Amino acid sequence: FLSYVRDYYIAFGGEQLDAHWRPQNLHIRPDIYRPDLIGRTDEIDTFAKVLAEKLDRPLPKNIKDFRRNATCSDGEEDLLVDPASRRIIEEIYAADFEIFEYDLRS
Repeated sequence: FLSYVRDYYIAFGGEQLDAHWRPQNLHIRPDIYRPDLIGRTDEIDTFAKVLAEKLDRPLPKNIKDFRRNATCSDGEEDLLVDPASRRIIEEIYAADFEIFEYDLRS
């Protein structure tokens, strides 16, 4: 599947990718408007707390159950991404990793 996304990205550009696979910088457009708060699904509880504080609203009670993207990985090894897939991800989403300050090796 990643090969298909990469080939489509190369042939038609990131703007033409389905919104689910499109690099986030093409949605958010930080080159036009730099957001001051960016939420990450891997840190949704932290983001929710900061957002609730900024909005002066209570944090939802079920926020701890909200993380639906969790895996059984303990972070010691990557159970989901083989080296070839990792290279494709790094190629397509390189700008996202840089702009939104994600560690490519985490």
